[in-house]
Amino acid sequence: MVRQGAALSTRMSRVTGDQARRYAIAGLSIVAASLVISFAFALVAQMVTGLSLAQVWIAYAPGGVEAMAAIGLSLGYDPAYVAVHHFARIFALLLILPLALRV
Repeated sequence: MVRQGAALSTRMSRVTGDQARRYAIAGLSIVAASLVISFAFALVAQMVTGLSLAQVWIAYAPGGVEAMAAIGLSLGYDPAYVAVHHFARIFALLLILPLALRV
């Protein structure tokens, strides 16, 4: 554990405050964009299916399968519904990404 902390801190010592601020802004921007896009698709899906907007948004929100299924379960939503949508997203990425990167 100490070795990992030492290795990380030596790499982080090269990052300036300005770089850290730019990276933080970029990261927050990506998270915000992901949440807005997932909310827009969840809103459309909620109108079509009539399911709870919160349940659909959790199913579409970016995150790990097990974490989002656990969040859905703790909020009283169907964890299978949430997990299947996350598996479908990962599966689609595994299929689409190689095709998109082929030039």
